Amino acid sequence: MDYLAVLIPLIIGLTNLQSISSEEVTILDTTQATSDLGWTASGTGWTELTNHDETDADLRTFQVCHIRSPHQNNWLKTNFINVTTTQRVYVEIKFTIRSCDGIRGVVSCKETFNLYYLESNHKNDRRSLRLNEDTYTKVDTIAADERFKPDTRVEANTETRMISPIRSRGLYIAFQDTGACMSIMHVRVYYKSCQETLRGLAIFPPTVSGPMMTSLVDVPGQCVPNSATMKNTKAPSLHCNGEGEWLVPTGSCSCNPGYEPNNQLTECNQCSVGRFKHEVGNVPCQPCPARSFNVNFASTMCMCISGYYRSPGDRPDAPCTRTPSKPSTLESSVNKTSVKLTWVEPRKSGGRTDITYSVTCERCDATYTLCSRCGEGADFIPGRTRLTKGSLLVRDLAPHTDYKFKVYSFNGVSGVSGLRPAFAEIRIRTNQAAPSAVQPVRVVMATSAEVLLQWSPPRYSSNPILDYQIQYSSIHGLFTNVTTKTTYKLSNLSPSTSYIVQVRARSKVGYGLYSRASAFRTKPVKSSTAHYVLTNPHGASVDIDGGNDNMVHDTTVKPSSNHNRLVVAVCVACSFLVITLCALLILCGRRNRYAKAVESDLEKYPGFINSSVDLLSTRTYVDPSTYEDPYNAVKEFAKEIDFKLVNIEQVIGRGEFGEVCKGTFFNKCVAIKTLKVGYNTQERSDFLGEASIMGQFDHPNVIRLEGVVTKSRPLMIITEFMENGSLDAFLRNQEGKIPSAQLTEMLLSIAQGMEYLSNMGYVHRDLAARNILVNSNLVCKVSDFGLSRVLEQLEEDDVAMYTTRGGMIPIRWTSPEAITMRTFSTSSDVWSFGIVMWEVMSFGERPYWEMSNQDVVQFVDSGYRLPPPCYCPRIIHSVMLECWKRDRTQRPNFSHLVTLLDRFLLEADCLTDTINNRPFRDQDDCIPEMLDLSSLGQWLEQMHMLKYKQTMMRHGCVTAEQIIRLTASGLAHMGFSDMNDVNTVLREADLLRQKIEEVGNVGVAV
Repeated sequence: MDYLAVLIPLIIGLTNLQSISSEEVTILDTTQATSDLGWTASGTGWTELTNHDETDADLRTFQVCHIRSPHQNNWLKTNFINVTTTQRVYVEIKFTIRSCDGIRGVVSCKETFNLYYLESNHKNDRRSLRLNEDTYTKVDTIAADERFKPDTRVEANTETRMISPIRSRGLYIAFQDTGACMSIMHVRVYYKSCQETLRGLAIFPPTVSGPMMTSLVDVPGQCVPNSATMKNTKAPSLHCNGEGEWLVPTGSCSCNPGYEPNNQLTECNQCSVGRFKHEVGNVPCQPCPARSFNVNFASTMCMCISGYYRSPGDRPDAPCTRTPSKPSTLESSVNKTSVKLTWVEPRKSGGRTDITYSVTCERCDATYTLCSRCGEGADFIPGRTRLTKGSLLVRDLAPHTDYKFKVYSFNGVSGVSGLRPAFAEIRIRTNQAAPSAVQPVRVVMATSAEVLLQWSPPRYSSNPILDYQIQYSSIHGLFTNVTTKTTYKLSNLSPSTSYIVQVRARSKVGYGLYSRASAFRTKPVKSSTAHYVLTNPHGASVDIDGGNDNMVHDTTVKPSSNHNRLVVAVCVACSFLVITLCALLILCGRRNRYAKAVESDLEKYPGFINSSVDLLSTRTYVDPSTYEDPYNAVKEFAKEIDFKLVNIEQVIGRGEFGEVCKGTFFNKCVAIKTLKVGYNTQERSDFLGEASIMGQFDHPNVIRLEGVVTKSRPLMIITEFMENGSLDAFLRNQEGKIPSAQLTEMLLSIAQGMEYLSNMGYVHRDLAARNILVNSNLVCKVSDFGLSRVLEQLEEDDVAMYTTRGGMIPIRWTSPEAITMRTFSTSSDVWSFGIVMWEVMSFGERPYWEMSNQDVVQFVDSGYRLPPPCYCPRIIHSVMLECWKRDRTQRPNFSHLVTLLDRFLLEADCLTDTINNRPFRDQDDCIPEMLDLSSLGQWLEQMHMLKYKQTMMRHGCVTAEQIIRLTASGLAHMGFSDMNDVNTVLREADLLRQKIEEVGNVGVAV
């Protein structure tokens, strides 16, 4: 019986093909063939026939049925199949098999066949012609679930097998028949792929699944138009699994400002008219806030209607507001020469809660028609401007005098509205009073046990002064004395002790107010020769050694020295007179300048200055950025110089704005900063702003401004010339040549300059050795105010701070809170001063050496602090650590630092106790000559282990002291997995320990 004749009619109509899933990409499908497939067969076992399916379409099939012949080994091989980019394919086979039951005369009958494959990179691979088990790789033996007999219905079988991983460009598939009666109806080769999809506002392209069933392919997505990935948010991605399914979404996209997502998160649509969205995100557009509107699509903010405004600090979604009305119910309570003003908040706040008040004072005649500003002696508590509460105490007014006070109300939009602020007015008259406060107490001369004090009488007193009460205190207690003169000598004082002194006057109506507290310090016990101290109003002192009958006498002085004493006394008196006159002239000039500067705070309100008000602020620094025109600020605080008087001699460097030159002005050597050609408006404002800042400072340890040139080109800033340049470069050139005591004096001068700036309510933000200048006398002066800002008092904090939204930050010198929160304060300047101390004691070494800025931030945040430099006094390094406290409220202020450094200089023994416990010598002795440890990387490189540098730095191991303490467990924790590497590092660390012990150094920075 010919079983092929039985198979052929049964094949027709048994196609029943399954539809291909959209996730299955077909590479080979025999149902699409219209002619011979051209497959290769071995022997004469396989026969290719054309049949018709149920739709009468051609169908190519292969049959084999030689069950009456022994030892059947019939092979059928496909042509080369290009698998493109996939590494895993599926082979789907549809076939029928005759059951072996009931067949007579069968020699060899099987109900299975074998599936093989061969990988190849090209079409005509000769190996594919060798159809045998050695050349091809077996996939599986395939058995039929449904077998037919001549008297039963033919059922087709469909089996699918996976081939993976495929490492070549293509493959051949082979079928082996070992004695079956069967027909291959359909062969399909395909791979699985994840479809292109749109999820979470991101488009993901079609992706071929991985080589294994468990593979997950990470596919990045692309944000749809008008969307982007938010800052600090992961980019969108999906994972394509082995079944061609999308899984594990991460990251996301967000619609840009002015656009909102649809409900399906497939696209970002623009906001309609009357709605807006001001930030990146997937929140819907919202209606314009109260009293605002827009007329455009995709708006990011709404404009305020006429008469309403937004403050620069308001969010775009905040409602528009108005300026407040005048304060309500202004009342006064007069007590002799003091008046207390109270008022109620405005009836109309303008829709805001940030209301502040400013008070002006005018002294008038009896008819209140002729008025002028109040005298400078009036004391406003808590101040004249930026008041948040409805009360104010004004003291030290003139008795029996008429005054007019105006209380102005402001809020956040007063500065942008251009409207004159509303005010309430009240008139009062003072009456009889006790004396006003005396002028500040001055120290005329001092020894270790006695101090001579002097003060001026009260400015106002309606009755004769009866006497003065002196109150002084120290750590030993509080003491009081009385005198009828304006001088008094304190006796029996302790040597090297700080005292605080105040004086008040008494008339028949009672005591007046105490003077401002003045501080002085007695001298240490020296020779019996008296020590005189002359102090000017700015705090600079001149020491004069000489004798005086009022001071402690040297028992060895002979009577013949009386003439010398008289000469010294006359010199002291003349010097004191000259210094006092100069100080009074300077003080008067500065007061007038500060009054004009504070008055300019109200120039932004049209017509306000013309009301003849007095608005002297308690702060002495005025931010030049508050001026609408930077030339007005320069005119207010700096002196204009005729460019013909300035002679430029040579270029000595380049600054932020242009060249820095050396020159002369009135035969005096000066430094000249010029503004480069082609500057823009912002550069001009910054250049003039720096001059306006410098013009407000007057301190021996702050760089002095000589004047500016603004009426000709180029624009110039002329300052005093500092012969030794920047402090860091000077120290590097003098390495090992300056003793610790002199370095401490330099630190003291820097601290005094910063104390002056902080007392003015001013933050530097860029305090570093490179921004400290040194003159020929080794006097250090603070300079470079390019990053400086005025401090603002925050209501929720007792410490004044400045907050910035951007700009570059000197990471190595900046405190942690200033880096992370962009919040600057005097405390952050103290942190920077600690870094400057380290720079000075290390002779200009780079802080944190070769660490990257990112590593510096990470190490400092984890608690790492700079180790002491070589031969640094222990007490100095302890002060550095105090400056580097994480909690800024626990850091010392500059006044305390000045006191500490001054005490260290008086007690010089504490500066000899160095980290190395031996006297100061050449700095080169700190580093062993037999070692080359200029960097951690260099130490590792000599062992061929540079790959561990980042690991050790991340764990804070950057000094020789830390390296010599390494252990095997510590290295394992760092990530050292190779025991050979661990043993090598421990061996080199032990050698390093021995070498360091030879020179007594345990503080070398690697």
